Amino acid sequence: MQLLLEELRNYDPDIIAFQELEPYVLNFINSNGVDSYECRYKSRQRPEGCGLLFKKIKFNCLAELNIDFNDITDYPQFERKTINFLTHNVGQLLLLESKQTNKKFWVSNSHLFWNPSYYYVKLMQVYHLLNQILSKIEVEPEIYPIIILGDFNSYPGSEVFEYLSTGSLQKVPEVLDLHKKFKFQHPFKLQSAYSALDHPVTNITPDFTKPIDFIWYSKNDFELHSLLDSVDI
Repeated sequence: MQLLLEELRNYDPDIIAFQELEPYVLNFINSNGVDSYECRYKSRQRPEGCGLLFKKIKFNCLAELNIDFNDITDYPQFERKTINFLTHNVGQLLLLESKQTNKKFWVSNSHLFWNPSYYYVKLMQVYHLLNQILSKIEVEPEIYPIIILGDFNSYPGSEVFEYLSTGSLQKVPEVLDLHKKFKFQHPFKLQSAYSALDHPVTNITPDFTKPIDFIWYSKNDFELHSLLDSVDI
């Protein structure tokens, strides 16, 4: 916990995205002098969830949407409902406005299903995430750029990564049993912030060492200036 405080004070970020965040962590942060953030929190059935923090002095929050990935179960695109999508994963979406420039942008935070064998569940989760984002964008008077943060439990070369980075998917997994006319497509022109560094590792376990956490942004609207160095393993 002390290391977390040191990181926050050292880097002083404007926006922070937490996954697997327990409420006591927020209380600890605020009680130790890091109280310049406003937090929007979406809990899971477990005592943890996703948290989006932004600096109160820099941004106003104009809109908010909490995303429940269990809702995928009710999608009409399935020929038959043979897959259990009740993973209790969650996501968030905020529309923020800069107090200095009045410019608006969307920021999203999510935590996808962990199991590597169920790549198709994660694929439907990211499809649902982008659909929910699109539904909010379409009701606004203008199209605002977007930043998508999170633990995607997916890595470069996976279906989730292909879909996010290219806007489409060459081959739809048959196991999903979707209608034949269904297509994985999205209109966002997204860039992974760490693509220039060949995506440094963000997860280390005895049998799995890969990057699974990403920062995506509208590449036609944002300009990347710098990155944190990768962590020595």
